[in-house]
Amino acid sequence: MEKYRKINNLLNIIIGSSIGVFLGNVIYYLLDFKYNQIKYDMQSAPLWVFMLPSAIGGAAAILICIVMKLLIKRKMR
Repeated sequence: MEKYRKINNLLNIIIGSSIGVFLGNVIYYLLDFKYNQIKYDMQSAPLWVFMLPSAIGGAAAILICIVMKLLIKRKMR
């Protein structure tokens, strides 16, 4: 039981870290866009394209952690 609780806490930390990294990237790109608009005007891709890799990676990490948490809950019963 204690082992599952430790794994559950680790998964909570991973989920929180993934959300934090994504929000940090969003804030960085928004501030960079605000102060360096010329750099983004020269590129044909919209701003959200630069945020997409971190969003996909974060969503994948969160999804994997949620599935693992559900499996742990099922084993604890």
